[in-house]
Amino acid sequence: MKFDEKLMKLRKEKAWSQEEFAEKLDVSRQTVSKWELGQTMPDTNNLTKIASLFGISVNDLLDDNINLVEEKTTKTNLKSGRPFLLILLIIILILALLGIGVIVLNKVFNKKKEKENNEKPKSVSQMFEEYSPADIFNTIFGKIQESENEFDKNSFNNKFKTLYYGTTNGFYMNDFLDEVLKSNDEYSNKLITVQYKDIESNDANDIRALKKQIKTGADDNYEIYYEYDENGYINKAIIEDGNTEKQMSKFDIDRFNMIFKSNYFGSTNGFFMMGFIDNVIKSNEENPEHIITVSFDGTETSDASELRALKKKFSNRIDYEVIYEYDEIGLIKKAIVEK
Repeated sequence: MKFDEKLMKLRKEKAWSQEEFAEKLDVSRQTVSKWELGQTMPDTNNLTKIASLFGISVNDLLDDNINLVEEKTTKTNLKSGRPFLLILLIIILILALLGIGVIVLNKVFNKKKEKENNEKPKSVSQMFEEYSPADIFNTIFGKIQESENEFDKNSFNNKFKTLYYGTTNGFYMNDFLDEVLKSNDEYSNKLITVQYKDIESNDANDIRALKKQIKTGADDNYEIYYEYDENGYINKAIIEDGNTEKQMSKFDIDRFNMIFKSNYFGSTNGFFMMGFIDNVIKSNEENPEHIITVSFDGTETSDASELRALKKKFSNRIDYEVIYEYDEIGLIKKAIVEK
């Protein structure tokens, strides 16, 4: 099909007059007439505009081997057949699902029958004879409801059990209590009670007050375990101290001792003794469970004020001998200073 024939047919399909078509291209009606009579050809710019107006390519317009009218008819026929194919596919899918559903139902009710009197229905039709539609409906949706309830329960419980279960570091305890507060606020029908020492409450204010009692240091551990209601939902969180006795590693013991032994051990010039006393005071403040006593010139004390007063007795012109005594696990507990 030649260009002039294509142009005329495409224009008429749009029900445009030559004048209307010319206005869209910003040319004269006579120019359109000459194109359709085959007397002239549009320039490249107008060819692009024409192709865009009709939703085709420039090549489709210029290639005489391409019959736009026939191709359009073919595409229309294909499109008209799509709804039928779609409906057919939907019917096939529904039939397949029904078939699977019948097989599943048969298995479900076979099991039910076997539990009731050790007798299985012989066929699917027998299943429908022995059970009413209401029985079938209740069984199906009862199973679905049971599955949904199980999912909800696991989802609810796992908010806590995934991160806060068994040995839990103090660093996470505030987050845990916040999660309980949030859950109690969102699910008033599934309140969780928190028990720690002499406190047992699901009241928000009590739980917030509890946060102040929980130590959140990296060295503090707690044991968390749960109790459940009759439906399997957590309804109580029990917190116990997980480290009533802290065991220090050899590395920790050596690190504690080396603060003093690396700089203040044996013969030590008086110039360094003030720094030594300052380190003892600092250590006693930071580690109240491991207090160091200093013995010098008839004074034996761990009191910070007395230790500061002791610094005035040291002279920069004298060397002092510093020796240590240790507790049962090897930590320095006493520093003996002699002239």
